[in-house]
Amino acid sequence: MQADSRCPGCGARNAPDARVCEWCGRPFLLRDQRRSGRWLSSVGIAVGALLGAIVVALALWQAFGLPRGGSTSPSSGAAALPTAAPTATPAPAAEQVGEPTPEPAEYVRVTNTGGQGVILRREPSTRAARVAARAENTVLQIVGPDQEAEGRVWRQVEDAQGNRGWVPADFLAPTSPPGA
Repeated sequence: MQADSRCPGCGARNAPDARVCEWCGRPFLLRDQRRSGRWLSSVGIAVGALLGAIVVALALWQAFGLPRGGSTSPSSGAAALPTAAPTATPAPAAEQVGEPTPEPAEYVRVTNTGGQGVILRREPSTRAARVAARAENTVLQIVGPDQEAEGRVWRQVEDAQGNRGWVPADFLAPTSPPGA
């Protein structure tokens, strides 16, 4: 003789083949339905790991400036088209000097806040929307020219997470780059 099934809701005994509790009306899950969703979390983790690996690979690809596919050599199977030989045009004297070198990145440290830290703001104003808050001694990179507003100098900075905002210069002191 088969044992009766108990309702997980009210605890009433029901016939072994019952799909719904005769007392409270709660539907029963079949044994194979109870565990069917477990594989979904495993698939989700695998897909997340794959997407993470793709993002890392693309970031490394861009960081190291690898070529973006496509072949420029005629050995790719297509017939090479004749091209005209480039003509030598003398460059103006100003261009012959060379390209200007980019200025080195400037870094600052949050200081003079009495341990309170600073708030990065969307615009150089104490009334502007908040972007992020950063603790004292946090290293920030200067990303734009200074601007004067509300009687103080504001500096445009970026934190390590990529948040950009404005901070009063009173709370920033020059520092060396992180890891240097």
